[in-house]
Amino acid sequence: MASSRHRRGEFSLAGFPTAVRPGFPLFLLLIAFIYPWPLGAWVAGCIAVFTVVHELGHAVVARAFGCEARISLDFMVAYAAFSPAPGFTQLRRGLVAVSGAAAQMSLAVVVLLAMGTNPLSHTDVASSDLAAAVWWTGLVLGAVNLLPVVPLDGGAVVASILEAIAPGRGQRIMLRASIVITARSE
Repeated sequence: MASSRHRRGEFSLAGFPTAVRPGFPLFLLLIAFIYPWPLGAWVAGCIAVFTVVHELGHAVVARAFGCEARISLDFMVAYAAFSPAPGFTQLRRGLVAVSGAAAQMSLAVVVLLAMGTNPLSHTDVASSDLAAAVWWTGLVLGAVNLLPVVPLDGGAVVASILEAIAPGRGQRIMLRASIVITARSE
């Protein structure tokens, strides 16, 4: 019988209820087959690892601030949802938002350096499929996630700052700004 703390189909990952929806492995299989062998396998594996590390980064920091968190992995999207605890400030919300990309990018740098790859050298990064996969999925996707648009983590950071400046309006301002930033006019 499943634990009362976990919903059906969930398991515990580092103490966090975690759901892997069918879309997540499907997405990884699609990635594996889009790229030539073995690059596709490396990219899919790296996406899986860095996605989990990213969401664990959010969840661990949320827990450190007294929040309960859960992780969900699905097709082209993953998230760590948390319930704000008493005393949860906009600063803490911003720190939770940035912690996922920080964990992801930090691990990517450590892995690349352990491989003897300079993350700032195009020649080094292009020297193997694995190095390229780690660089793109760890560093580049982590940096993209910090762009200041909703629903990316960078948008959550900016929304937290705006909420601190204009309580009750920051989220709405950020949503409107994200629409303007991402809209393309011809």
